Amino acid sequence: GLERDGGVVAILTEEPDFHRQACMLDLLGLSSAPCIIDRNTCALSWKVNDKEKSAEKVVKDNSIKVELKAPKGGLENPALSGGVQLPVPTLSAKPAHIEAKTEISVTASACVLSRPCPRHLAAAWRPVVLGIHGRPTEAQGSTHSAEDCADCKWTTVKHTHSLKVDIILDIVRMAEIRDLRSVIKRSDICPREEVRAALGVLLTTRPMLQRDVI
Repeated sequence: GLERDGGVVAILTEEPDFHRQACMLDLLGLSSAPCIIDRNTCALSWKVNDKEKSAEKVVKDNSIKVELKAPKGGLENPALSGGVQLPVPTLSAKPAHIEAKTEISVTASACVLSRPCPRHLAAAWRPVVLGIHGRPTEAQGSTHSAEDCADCKWTTVKHTHSLKVDIILDIVRMAEIRDLRSVIKRSDICPREEVRAALGVLLTTRPMLQRDVI
């Protein structure tokens, strides 16, 4: 998906509330690198690779966008309460009913402390950067920024990923995510074997309970 260059994100036609998240450190290529990062400099940009109008139309019709979102707070593990989370790269879409394909480029950037001054080199404590699922990483969060100290040297790390986005019609997958409305809507146009497989998934999957029942 997002964290792998040349990856593919598959989206179902008319899939409700679609979003796919990635780890900022993975996009920067720093997933296992010991570094000191300024979380306030994390940035994300994206563009459509194909300049043809048809590619722009796919993005517009399916409301495809990539943005940084604030991480979810309230980590349950008290041992990680001193950690810091980076903004979360998120691809979201509101897919239409037609199958389509497009390719986009996602560029992530952030400032890393490459040569701290003597005062900040001996910092007594820096928060551990937590991954997207709250796990500690090799990275540390900086306690100061480039504006706070002119003697520290910062390096901007930038990495670009090419990503394919496929809007597909998969009635079995629709059944797996309990999108019953889409299964019924497409049962007349899909092959009989796929409809039978989707019905089998619906019959064997535990029914979802309403909130008030829970």
